Amino acid sequence: MTQLLFFQIAKEIEEMKSQTADSWDPHAILKFLKVKIQSVFSLKVSDMRKFVNGEIKETEEELNQIENSKVRDLSRPDISQEERNQKVDTLEKAVTSLKSKLLNSGRNSAIPWHLCQEQNVLNMAKNQRNSS
Repeated sequence: MTQLLFFQIAKEIEEMKSQTADSWDPHAILKFLKVKIQSVFSLKVSDMRKFVNGEIKETEEELNQIENSKVRDLSRPDISQEERNQKVDTLEKAVTSLKSKLLNSGRNSAIPWHLCQEQNVLNMAKNQRNSS
């Protein structure tokens, strides 16, 4: 996913560079690109947060459904204690798995990935300029 974002950002930066005219002052070009790059990163971070928040919401809903199922199974008088224990054990494993997924989603969303990728984008632009 990060590579895809990197290429999307690079493509948008290339499109922005094509919007500048050769007659522009180099400082004006730099200011224009700086503002546009910040806008692109802001947009991508926003998209990434929406995606991660959606995943977190789905996982929380799954957890709630499992907890409700667990409560239902524990309150059923028509099943044996062994069956009840087996169902609860299975549900506990699912809860543990989903909680792990939830923790990983939260950890990844806290990383300011745009700060790491910014240097890669700058290096790519530098390499393209040197190759031209």
